[in-house]
Amino acid sequence: EPVIELAKKEDCPGIVEVDRDRMLQRFEEHQVPLREFNEKERTEKLEIRLEKGIAEYGGEGLILVIKVSGKVVGYIEFEKEEKSELPEDTVIIDTLSLIRGYQGRGLAMDLLKRGEKEARKIFNPKKFRRKILDG
Repeated sequence: EPVIELAKKEDCPGIVEVDRDRMLQRFEEHQVPLREFNEKERTEKLEIRLEKGIAEYGGEGLILVIKVSGKVVGYIEFEKEEKSELPEDTVIIDTLSLIRGYQGRGLAMDLLKRGEKEARKIFNPKKFRRKILDG
């Protein structure tokens, strides 16, 4: 049974593994060139963000993970960007990603629904938007 919870510092290596799998999938499916992936740097940035907590982070970020048998198999990340051109009551869904072996099982929808519920408690947004990435 999948478990969805707020990300903790000890979840960082699992989140980084999901990121690595997403990059490899993009390369294999679309021949998108792999950007340099620094596992240590990504882990450190995640740890700092999670250590600061939501309140100290200015109420601007939220990360939830989904675990199967205790292993992180995906995550969702929300941001409220102060400098954004979006209305103030909008929260951005920055990332929603699952390891390939867990895709197609409805887990992403479960993660999205729970993530939106948690984000509503913290940010009280009127709208959610997906982040648009170039390239």
